[in-house]
Amino acid sequence: MTSTLTLIASLIVASTAQAFDASLWQTYTNMNFVTDLAEGEDEIYIATTGGIRRFGRFQDAWLPSLTTLNGLPNNLIERMTYETHTGDLHIQTPDGTARWMSRLETVVAGGAPQFFDRPAGRIPLDVMMPFGYYVQGGRIRGPRRDYRITDILLDSWNNLWVGTAGLGVGHADLRFNSLEFLRHGPIEQNVTAIAREGREVWFGGRDDFGTFARGISRYDTRADRWEYFEEEVVYGLHDAQVSSILPQGDNVWFGTDRGILRYRTDRDAWVTYRFSRWTNRRVGPTTALLHDDSRLWIGTTSGLAVLDLPVDTLRTVAGSERFEIEGMAAGPTTLWAATDKGLFFCPRGEATWSPSDLTTSPVRDLDAQGDTLIIVLAEPPSLWVVTHPDSQIVTWPLPESGGSRTIDVVRDGFRAWVATDRGVLVVDTRTGKWRNITRTDGLVDEDVRSIALDGDRIWFGTRHGASRYHWSRDLANPDSD
Repeated sequence: MTSTLTLIASLIVASTAQAFDASLWQTYTNMNFVTDLAEGEDEIYIATTGGIRRFGRFQDAWLPSLTTLNGLPNNLIERMTYETHTGDLHIQTPDGTARWMSRLETVVAGGAPQFFDRPAGRIPLDVMMPFGYYVQGGRIRGPRRDYRITDILLDSWNNLWVGTAGLGVGHADLRFNSLEFLRHGPIEQNVTAIAREGREVWFGGRDDFGTFARGISRYDTRADRWEYFEEEVVYGLHDAQVSSILPQGDNVWFGTDRGILRYRTDRDAWVTYRFSRWTNRRVGPTTALLHDDSRLWIGTTSGLAVLDLPVDTLRTVAGSERFEIEGMAAGPTTLWAATDKGLFFCPRGEATWSPSDLTTSPVRDLDAQGDTLIIVLAEPPSLWVVTHPDSQIVTWPLPESGGSRTIDVVRDGFRAWVATDRGVLVVDTRTGKWRNITRTDGLVDEDVRSIALDGDRIWFGTRHGASRYHWSRDLANPDSD
């Protein structure tokens, strides 16, 4: 009777922890720092600093990862052990313990875990490493960086698993003796910029409370494969503090703290443009990018800069140093800039910016689609829908955005998605009705820094990783908003 009550109580706790709809949300955290490995009945568990990866051997595929959304006390996994007779995976984190009840596919918080030590494994001498990598002592040496080996597991199916600090998990079927490193998630924890380009999604980040942005990530959504471009490892990439990303034809542009990066997709080549080399005054970190004809407009915390593409010359815009650029957007005939001094505009194809009569209040961000402009004002916190050419303005109060340090807004049809420090606001621009999306719904973190549309899905970059939301399954009926 006691065990039955315990099981019921455990299921109640677990169901409370996982309140979100897992079919609508996917979480992407950096899972390349492996802390422990364990073998279950039909799964291999890879503990990382971003949660637990699960590989289904019968499916020969990766299964949904376990994170705090599933009920883990912390995504940083310190240790774990699989208990064969119960099917439970005991998990230890800095914020407490938990159990993954594999036969019920449920996380139960708490408990007194029992950890069983495994004999230390080793990489067989006949295993072939990827080109440029080799084992020396307890490290894997690469072309430009070394990675500590954190754990080794030879499972009952004769597969070798190698945990590393930064290179992900290595896997080798010993029938073929070829090791492959499997990496997952954005290389940066604090995801401040996301942009979709066809089947690929780019991620940029910034340093944040002891975590460091070391590079830029590219995710192939069709192949489910991650690629990383690391600062000072990739030739021509000299600044990984990324605030904005703009794919444009054969180029992908990245706004950084000290200038901009240009990735030429046709040549697989990087170029860094530093403000200090091209301008005669100090220019603040980049905040926004906008392409128009032969110019790349660059918004910064200390005004505007422009890269004239035909001559490949970077310069500042005189007089703009009085304004802090919060965001930029392009309409059919007009370029727009959100600043702390109001709204500014420039006719497309020209180079002169002027203040708009629409508002002189601080504008936090904006988005332009067709003849409609969406702007988020700081004071009073509100969402404006401006329809051109008659400049009809509809204003909706948005007090929930007030006080947020970071605002990002994207319009998708009649919906406006507004990223704030306290989640994402989904606003129906026809009625002003809104909904707040938080961790309870499925966000990996409520401090949201960036948004990118992806068809019937949408990406959110947060302070602790990225989330992808299949909104069309949840918000397809306008009456359900």
